[in-house]
Amino acid sequence: MDDLLRDLLGAFVAEVDGAPPNFSVSVRDQPADARMPRPVHTLHRGTRTVARSRNPGRIVRALLRHLDSVAHPPGAGLLAVRAVPLVAGDRAVLAPGKMGTDLAAAQPHLRRAGLRLADVPHATVDPERGELVVPDVRLDLRPSGLRRLEELDRSADDDPPVPPGRYPLVAWAFVAGEPIGEMPARRGRLWAYPTVVDAPGVETTLSLLDRVLERTAAVSVPSGVPAQVRHLAGFARPS
Repeated sequence: MDDLLRDLLGAFVAEVDGAPPNFSVSVRDQPADARMPRPVHTLHRGTRTVARSRNPGRIVRALLRHLDSVAHPPGAGLLAVRAVPLVAGDRAVLAPGKMGTDLAAAQPHLRRAGLRLADVPHATVDPERGELVVPDVRLDLRPSGLRRLEELDRSADDDPPVPPGRYPLVAWAFVAGEPIGEMPARRGRLWAYPTVVDAPGVETTLSLLDRVLERTAAVSVPSGVPAQVRHLAGFARPS
């Protein structure tokens, strides 16, 4: 894995003594007995787990997306928010950010509900179109490393990452107390405002949130992850 990452990121690799471990990739050996469960690989940012998968290629792509977000912040007119972006088919929902603090507990519930986590540091929203934006990686990566990554993808083709693209955003959930369920957009924006990363001024941010919530249901959900997943799955499934 170290060799693959050095190949992919050749233009950016530097040996720096004492560099802090901002990101760490943990890849476990496959069991010798094929009947044994395959291990879970992880990506950590500092001490927090930000991606988990039995597919090591997905972990590599998660790392690339996190690194890319440092080099390429969201474009003009887009909002980055502290929420967990989930995709079902061609639709998206945003879960409360706290769900992302314990992926090991959340992922089994998401898998059963047919919701896939987009491995990005923040959810990026297009207010004008009411869409979740999962960006392409724009880093200058070596072709030889990309070929090796594609081979790794083919060797473990289950649990693939959410593809780059735009997904209509149908619900944005907050732990906002009773009553549980949809709430007025004006209340939703009060809960949404503190989640905005690098807010572009109060008036501009509120205006952008209003545009999002014209197309997207603001939803109050219970604090427990299983109940949150059940509520969000109901919105994500096509009617």
